[in-house]
Amino acid sequence: MRAHIIKNGKVVNTIEVQSLDFLPNLVSAEQGGAIGDHYENGVLTKTKISLSEAKASRIAELAGLRYEKEIAGIKVNGASIETDRASQAMINGAWSISQINPAILIDWKTATGAWVQIDAATIAGIAVAVAGHVQACFSNERVHAEAIEALETAEAIAAYDLTTGWHKKPARNADRGNAAEVTP
Repeated sequence: MRAHIIKNGKVVNTIEVQSLDFLPNLVSAEQGGAIGDHYENGVLTKTKISLSEAKASRIAELAGLRYEKEIAGIKVNGASIETDRASQAMINGAWSISQINPAILIDWKTATGAWVQIDAATIAGIAVAVAGHVQACFSNERVHAEAIEALETAEAIAAYDLTTGWHKKPARNADRGNAAEVTP
């Protein structure tokens, strides 16, 4: 569910959560509202803002949504791959060492806690899939940001749908040249 984070009586961010108990100061976004709106006694009130403030607020909301999508993880050939920033770094490190020593077998702990050994070709496929996923997230954010910048009213900016374009993107397996199944 989408929820607003309230700080000092204002909506400061909108995020995706499983429960409103996830963080303090969360309220349901089901009733509408946007970053910058006032919140008091359970009521959201629209704040009159300038066009540049509306764009900046919506683009900040977009960046939050992109980040949520970026770190949500993917499946590569049926395996769950974490895509948070730490996992991206670990995957890049494993790929780097596999380039120095292509015969290496890397001990890898899966998202479920199981241990596997992966070879250079496998880590290359995972690295390409993760990089493709991350790039697709940033590319979609750019498309939305440019569309928001082109809008001419705060109402149009508030009504703009940020949820489009975050879909399955196939990544190429660098070693084999075939498409890896990649799902967000």
